[in-house]
Amino acid sequence: NLPSTILYAGRFLDWKGVRELYQSFRELKKESNNDWKLLMIGRGPLKSEFKSEFGVEIRDFIQPKELRNIMQNVGAFCLPSYEEHWGVAVHEAAAAGCPLLLSDGVESGSAFIRNGYNGFVFKAKSKSALKSALKKLMNTSEQEREIMSNNSIKMAEQITPELWSATLMSLYN
Repeated sequence: NLPSTILYAGRFLDWKGVRELYQSFRELKKESNNDWKLLMIGRGPLKSEFKSEFGVEIRDFIQPKELRNIMQNVGAFCLPSYEEHWGVAVHEAAAAGCPLLLSDGVESGSAFIRNGYNGFVFKAKSKSALKSALKKLMNTSEQEREIMSNNSIKMAEQITPELWSATLMSLYN
């Protein structure tokens, strides 16, 4: 059973799209009064703007090992960054079986998400596109999310440390 919780883990910075995520989630919660929750974990200068209320929980930075445990107990992972060269957390979330919600500015999305297969891709810097992706996820059946979860694991397994080092060595040679 996948819980109805969306996880954001990262810095609370403007270009991470955290304001859009927070606002979009709260608007959807008011519109549909669903049972979804948003868990935002991290530190940063914008953190004081966000409150733990109305289905949103704000937590401080945690160690990667603890984060992996949390990733295994949420319903999706969201990274709405305007531009993100390589979000390691995306690979970790996919490996943990999280359906993904990624902006098209997240470069690691090219390796770890296929729109509709294991999550949803939305236009970076667009609050309406993010809100639409959140709504799509919230309206996806638990069975469909379970399939997405398994598909995320398959996507994550395509890149292993051995394969990555072989790729780097082939570039070097």
